[in-house]
Amino acid sequence: MVMAPTPDGESEQVDAEVPVDPGLASEPSSTPAASTVLPAPSPTPEPEVISPEEIERIQAAAKAAIAAEAARATPVSAAVASTKLGSAVPPDVRRWEGMILAASDRYKIDPNLIAALMMTESGGHENALSPVGAVGLMQIMYGPWDPETNIRQGTAILASNLRRYSGRVDLALAGYNAGNGAVAKYGGIPPYRETRAHVFRVLLRYELYSAG
Repeated sequence: MVMAPTPDGESEQVDAEVPVDPGLASEPSSTPAASTVLPAPSPTPEPEVISPEEIERIQAAAKAAIAAEAARATPVSAAVASTKLGSAVPPDVRRWEGMILAASDRYKIDPNLIAALMMTESGGHENALSPVGAVGLMQIMYGPWDPETNIRQGTAILASNLRRYSGRVDLALAGYNAGNGAVAKYGGIPPYRETRAHVFRVLLRYELYSAG
């Protein structure tokens, strides 16, 4: 789920109808199939603040999960391995490789980071829809269903966060998940269970995907 800062420093859900950068302004957002209905917005309570001990347990669980994922990874052929995505990127994400590389080139972000974020957000499923209205591959709040536009908007938000935090990937990911207002409030990664798990999983996948 993507959050964005407001002028007063708090965070709000990103409205996909408001482009992240001028380059998106002229591109209409796709709509879901007629049979797909977005749910009514759910109340978003303040996330539960967790203890340092719980944070350690989340880190351990994330490491175990990604290690198991790495063990299941199937090496790709030499032809595919010559691309910029690592060999451990799973097929559900690799099928969007062309769009990932285009967004990577446009926003100057490592494609393996985009792939790691996508895998954590949606598992590479373009029809993913969260109960609170996060849409698509990059889980943009009320965002576009079109995969290419969704990937581009998610990457633009990530790029904006990386600039905000002077290249700090962990803080950029925390802002992507919980909102930059929450990062400012806690002076770092917010002590929320969902956000901590999200950041650790993306970072571990990024390391895995970048390894080969």
